Amino acid sequence: MQSTTNAETLAEQIAREKELVIFDLDKTIATLSIDWVAYRPLIKEFIESTFGIELDGLTRADEMEAFTIEKKGLSAYRQLLERRIEYEAKADLSDSILNLQAIELIYQLRARKVSIAISSNNTFRTINRFLQQFGLEDIADYSVGVDTAGAPKPDPKGVQMILTHYKINPNQALFIGDNDSTDREAAEALNIDYRDVKEI
Repeated sequence: MQSTTNAETLAEQIAREKELVIFDLDKTIATLSIDWVAYRPLIKEFIESTFGIELDGLTRADEMEAFTIEKKGLSAYRQLLERRIEYEAKADLSDSILNLQAIELIYQLRARKVSIAISSNNTFRTINRFLQQFGLEDIADYSVGVDTAGAPKPDPKGVQMILTHYKINPNQALFIGDNDSTDREAAEALNIDYRDVKEI
């Protein structure tokens, strides 16, 4: 008799309650080999010199971008997005580290007819490049990147796009991510249940 894995047990529990699971990408499905430590001072300097905003206390690039967009609007979003697209395009994703527990859970959920989507503060091109490079094109039915969402998380626009695509109510969805200030806030803004990836 085969033993049941943690992923199978969790997938069974989720499938009883949810029709859709939305996953973050970086630090959730995998740790992408993008040097965010090198990017942070570059984007911080650009924001402070271009928009005159002090970013003390914000340590993640996507948090700095979201804060700037909140203060300065759509024109800031476009300028920040150009820099992110350019930076991510240079990254060699082949050294990314897969989160095998998350990937196993995804396949167990799919086997139970639960829809899977990705909502990421990475660009749509980076999401697709990563999935293709690792042969994971079949893990998600629908993906939204920061460029297709119109704003980075915690703005819930991208997550709302996913709910609209599936014609699903928030109570039928679960969001699995790694960051309380981006993923959890975006989910909670739409009353979607949230689970930290460390809990799977």
